Amino acid sequence: MNMTAEKITEQVTVPMVLSRYGYSISPKKRIPCPLHSGKDPNFCYTDKVFHCWTCGAKGNVISLTMQLHGITFPQALIRLNTDFGLGLPAQKPTIRERQQLIENKRVLAAFRKWMTEKERLYGGLCVLHRELWRRITAEEADEETVLFQQELEEWLQENIGEVVQPWQI
Repeated sequence: MNMTAEKITEQVTVPMVLSRYGYSISPKKRIPCPLHSGKDPNFCYTDKVFHCWTCGAKGNVISLTMQLHGITFPQALIRLNTDFGLGLPAQKPTIRERQQLIENKRVLAAFRKWMTEKERLYGGLCVLHRELWRRITAEEADEETVLFQQELEEWLQENIGEVVQPWQI
């Protein structure tokens, strides 16, 4: 799927398409099929996909628009972009723009991975800090443990910007 189609399917839902093009929607997400003018509620949908149990039609917002209006895939993209005011570029992105988008996704994925690892490590340091604090307040700690806890607290202050507050025992 191209990037315009991907952005459209992220921003537009099946109920939005049905409503926009004059079809009723239901809280139960079952209506008479708008594609074969059915009478019974055999057309089921979620935000992302639809399926008619009578005529067998199924797909996403783009294929629904194509079938409702008898238009091609590129025409459906243009129609959805226009009708929902998405402001997506009308022409295909250049090779350089596509490469930049791919690089942006790669960098974002690496950043998210780094943030997840940072949160995991910070959580571990908090557990360690809590256990050291418990031992000190319960008078179970030797001098080395007290020094280690102080060093940990200083490191947290310098590197993370916050010191874990002591927990109640």
